[in-house]
Amino acid sequence: MRNLFQRTAFAAIFMLLATATHADSRYEAAYRLLEVSQLEQLLEASIEESLLVELDQNPDLVPFADVMRDFFNRHMSYESLKVELAEIYVDALTADELHTIADFYETDVGQKVLAVMPQLMSEGMNLGIRRVQENLPELQQMIAAKIEALEAEEAAKADAE
Repeated sequence: MRNLFQRTAFAAIFMLLATATHADSRYEAAYRLLEVSQLEQLLEASIEESLLVELDQNPDLVPFADVMRDFFNRHMSYESLKVELAEIYVDALTADELHTIADFYETDVGQKVLAVMPQLMSEGMNLGIRRVQENLPELQQMIAAKIEALEAEEAAKADAE
């Protein structure tokens, strides 16, 4: 009986260690991907760009720019987010997938993708905003029609009661 307990305990410890090692390799791969994708630099630039846009749109906040910058650097910096970012990647991808993506980003084409991605994302967002604005009258008509239909439905229910 004691021998069975020892073997079971050994097997459980072995499985825990194997799982921990597997998880560690996934985290190592995730951190590698975060590093080669230059996420730290992208976050820093994004924080600064977001702050400049906010200050441009709300000039009353200009005297508080240093406070806002400190706050964002404390709570949105790479250092403050990297563990949770790695967890997101670990939950979504295998270690092999993380390594494959990191390998790609280390190539010339991968570096180009990283360099142009912020501009592509910005242009894509602007396209979406522009498209909605161009078609806003259609959306307003659709909403008005839905309101009319809901009001008619409520009136019909009230009449039935």
